[in-house]
Amino acid sequence: QGSSDEIDRLRWLESPTDERAVAWARETTAASTAAFTGRASYQQTLGDLRRALDAAPVVSDIALLGPYAVRFRRDAQHPKGVLQRADRSGRSLGPWRAVLDVDELSRSEGADYDLRWASDRCLPPTFDRCLLSLSVAGSDKAVLREFDLAAGRFIEGGFALPISQHVVAWLNRDAIVVGHDLAGSPKTAANWPAEAYLWRRGT
Repeated sequence: QGSSDEIDRLRWLESPTDERAVAWARETTAASTAAFTGRASYQQTLGDLRRALDAAPVVSDIALLGPYAVRFRRDAQHPKGVLQRADRSGRSLGPWRAVLDVDELSRSEGADYDLRWASDRCLPPTFDRCLLSLSVAGSDKAVLREFDLAAGRFIEGGFALPISQHVVAWLNRDAIVVGHDLAGSPKTAANWPAEAYLWRRGT
């Protein structure tokens, strides 16, 4: 932790869209990359890390949501991750099926998406509708879209928000509670929404 003077001096770096801050980040990243790649041990270290990551894939947490089991997996072929669903029958699971490929979505829409998967954003008791937040370029801000988990597609005309800092929760199939920072809505000192709104479908 630095002094208050030092913190104030660096405050201009906080904005992810400020051109000066972005340029500084790119220049600093390029310098760091050059320093690392210029070392004699770089290629060997890089190879060791890649082999370790490929040999031990991360085991995804599985959420049991009514008739479904859901997991979000990342691997070398899908670094941004794939949302997968399996049907449940008693204690057995059917085959896993990809319902959302975040890498493919990013390519098709020309956006750098990261899915903030949260199983509590799916509506009980059927759990076929989920509210998905897709972060853009690692920002705290994200787009919100309603997703049909059973069909594996976004709901046309469903609940949706443009890129924003938001929090959401289902009330029922046709109503959600949402807080956002759009249109001058009040914010906390940490820039999170300070008010909650009732949003009914179709309004």
